[in-house]
Amino acid sequence: MARERPLVLCGEDDVLFRTILRVGLQKHGYDVIVVGTGSEVRAAVLKERPDAVILDVMMPGIDGFSLLCSLRSDPKTAKLPVILCSARHRPEEIQRALREGASAYLTKPVRLAELTERLQELIGT
Repeated sequence: MARERPLVLCGEDDVLFRTILRVGLQKHGYDVIVVGTGSEVRAAVLKERPDAVILDVMMPGIDGFSLLCSLRSDPKTAKLPVILCSARHRPEEIQRALREGASAYLTKPVRLAELTERLQELIGT
């Protein structure tokens, strides 16, 4: 059965930023699941089958880059849109993210308008 609203999974260890993402994306028409660690992201991706994933680069356990590589190496999730978000803004980190398969890389503080624009481009909402 198709969903009425696209489902976005957010992997973010900062509780305040998780709340901002959840509330902001829900107001823009998305259903949102938020988790705080890389291993929780991996489990939720397989269980919930989200339409897109937003990942913090620096998370406890599995970091965003490692998780991105894991998602890209699995045929079930290889094409899943993944947006990396990080306070890191050095060009080499952004290039690494895109080279390793990130659909987009946004630097914190993330503007909600930019994030929703990227989601619309990636999942057609």
